[in-house]
Amino acid sequence: MFYDLNVEIAQKNQRQTLEVLKHYGYSVVALNHTARGGIPSNLVSTVIHVFKKTLTPSQSDKASNLGLTSLSPTSYDLLAVKPTNEATLLKACTDLEVDIISFDCSSRLGFWLKHSLFSAAIQRGLHFEITYGAGVRDQAARRHLFTNAQALIRATRGKHLIISSEAQKALEVKGPYDVINLGTLFGLNQAVARSTLTSNCRAVIFHSDARRTAYKSVITVKSGQIDESDELAVNGSGKRIASDAGGHKTAKKARRTR
Repeated sequence: MFYDLNVEIAQKNQRQTLEVLKHYGYSVVALNHTARGGIPSNLVSTVIHVFKKTLTPSQSDKASNLGLTSLSPTSYDLLAVKPTNEATLLKACTDLEVDIISFDCSSRLGFWLKHSLFSAAIQRGLHFEITYGAGVRDQAARRHLFTNAQALIRATRGKHLIISSEAQKALEVKGPYDVINLGTLFGLNQAVARSTLTSNCRAVIFHSDARRTAYKSVITVKSGQIDESDELAVNGSGKRIASDAGGHKTAKKARRTR
């Protein structure tokens, strides 16, 4: 199952674009909406599984939430943020409750991509998006696309990456195997390049579902009654204390079973 998690919502021939995506073999698509108000509640498609996604560009270094407080999280299936400087990238990687960190790959990034920072985001389950649509439209943007994609791959060690079209019209959509080949040109091996359209995208949706439905949940387990004859205790030295048949406690080394 192939995914494209970034298709522009503001386009005249949206139905045609979705039909082309289906023809190419994509099963799941996220329609991208830049957050400047509400998203249409009647946005549906009968040809492909459509998610709603918001892309929120950062406004300033001092913005503590990058504009996310103005959103209703339940109105969107996926949340993404596009940092424009190092301060907002730090905020996105370490603090923001989003699913995707995207980058404007069509122009030169004005900040360094540090492995330590991306590792923190990976530990939180976030994914990083490379978009190729601008590279289809413009030759100069294509050069920046390759430079930025390779820098992102180095910073992430090839982990937690997704590749999306950011298509503004049907002609900008590429087939999944063409995108996989593009990923290998960026420097990924074939298997990892394929995961940017499949398993990694699926992980993004699972992360979104957990963020929206299981936030700060707590599970409690009730312990059962232990018979005195089967009393067990574990002390700090890693030894197991058990009662023998005569009621006397004997120390036995705890053994790990494989």
